[in-house]
Amino acid sequence: MDQWLNWAQDMGAKAFQFVISVDFLAQIAAIALAAMLGWVLVKPAKSLSARLKPFAPKSWAAAIEAIEAAIMWPLVTALALGLAQIILTGIGRPVYLPNAAASLALAVAAIRLLAMFIKEPFWARVAIWIASFIAALNAFGLLNSVISALDAAAVPFGAKRISVLFVLNAVALSVLLIWGATNLAEILRRRIDALPSIEPSLRILLAHATRLALFVLAAILLLTGLDIDLSALALLGGALGVGVGFGMQHIVANFISGIIVLTDRSIKPNDLIAVGDDMGEVKSLGLRYAVIHTRDGKDILVPNEKFITDSVVSWSHSDLRARVRKMLRIDHDADLALAVDLAEAATKMIDGVLDDPAPECFVREFGQEQFELEIVFWVPDGNIDLDRIASKVLLAIWKDWRAAGIDVGERVKDIAIVSGAPSR
Repeated sequence: MDQWLNWAQDMGAKAFQFVISVDFLAQIAAIALAAMLGWVLVKPAKSLSARLKPFAPKSWAAAIEAIEAAIMWPLVTALALGLAQIILTGIGRPVYLPNAAASLALAVAAIRLLAMFIKEPFWARVAIWIASFIAALNAFGLLNSVISALDAAAVPFGAKRISVLFVLNAVALSVLLIWGATNLAEILRRRIDALPSIEPSLRILLAHATRLALFVLAAILLLTGLDIDLSALALLGGALGVGVGFGMQHIVANFISGIIVLTDRSIKPNDLIAVGDDMGEVKSLGLRYAVIHTRDGKDILVPNEKFITDSVVSWSHSDLRARVRKMLRIDHDADLALAVDLAEAATKMIDGVLDDPAPECFVREFGQEQFELEIVFWVPDGNIDLDRIASKVLLAIWKDWRAAGIDVGERVKDIAIVSGAPSR
């Protein structure tokens, strides 16, 4: 116990002597003065930035202001600490404390930028913790030692060696490149969507092509950054290509069909189409499938291959108008000519029915039980609720027929009773 007490007293005395030493006090004073200078210089730095803003695009104004508010003080303080290190070195004083403070200031700026650009809260917290850990190691002069230890922990892999540092670099570079490619593709997609001179289908194709090109570029940069010979992957890529080609025939067919659909512009967003028994509005087109929104409120994912191999009925390819047919029946005793005139007149009065072409009522058949008629009318847009308009038309016709004494009648079912047949 006495030895521990003596050791503690000795360490306390050394720490006290270190704290009151000229070197320590000079570094603390330099850090304090640099922090104050940074706080004072923030306003002039913002004024200089304001003069440079007119040269930047107007759409960047909000982002520039947010970045200024986040990193202006740490950056100016880091510059002031760098000046303090130069002065202390000139008078022969150590600079390890200002150096650590400058590293922390830069780390604060980097962490604030990460918090701004990473929208997902979980990944933002992960990035902030990693950046803080690296900054702490660098501030205390331990970063190089940790890097050397991670590089030493390796296993041989052919002519190369795979170290923990290599794996961490690969993961970090992959995340950075994928994140950058994803965000850049989204920015370019918004810019492409804002081009009024390009048709919607071509905008979709350009957006997908840009996204694919960015991810291919990110993969090449990743392999280059990890010092992996691309020529060594050629043979492996050929073998994988044959296997993938057989196993992904339908996916490749849908991909090629998607490119064809987007380039020939036969189907566009907001078109009203029918594929088989599915009918609805094209909500979006992709390289693998199209989203069809039906009138039942369902979204159907139709593979692009169907648009090439199957017949597709387009209600809006060349004309948005749609023709509606509804069968009618009246009793044999009714005035057939009057019924036709009333049906056409009633249909013309319904909102949503076009006057040109005008509604027409046709006599289709003299049935054994009833006369069969058909009312044909046009609506301006096939995307509207055709069932609701048809219902209004039929209700108006029924009211006019009933007022004129025209009986719709009922189907008559003849029941023959044969003598001697057993009853059931």
